[in-house]
Amino acid sequence: MFTRFTSIAALAAVTVTGLSAPAFAGTTVPTRIVRTADLNLSTDQGVAALQSRIKRATYAVCGPVDARDLAAVAQHARCRTESLARASGDVERVVMNARSGERSAMAGSSGVTVSR
Repeated sequence: MFTRFTSIAALAAVTVTGLSAPAFAGTTVPTRIVRTADLNLSTDQGVAALQSRIKRATYAVCGPVDARDLAAVAQHARCRTESLARASGDVERVVMNARSGERSAMAGSSGVTVSR
């Protein structure tokens, strides 16, 4: 009895995993690169401009929202909050590098990644 239950559970797990894998295989995550090369991130004005660009990018990656659908508005707000949180590490890095004068560390990176 236990062996049969274990086999059924294992088969169910394989089936569920097998069915869900293709759904993620072709999925692309909306992403935007916010350019920083033209900003002086060693100043508060430059950082404010970067934050404004990132805010606009979150709207782009999270897509449009119907303001009449309160659930969609709440989901859109969560998406934007999570996108900002994911980008915060890049923002801290580029601002710290700019303020410490480390241009070489930023040479490989031309911006901040904002993704859904």
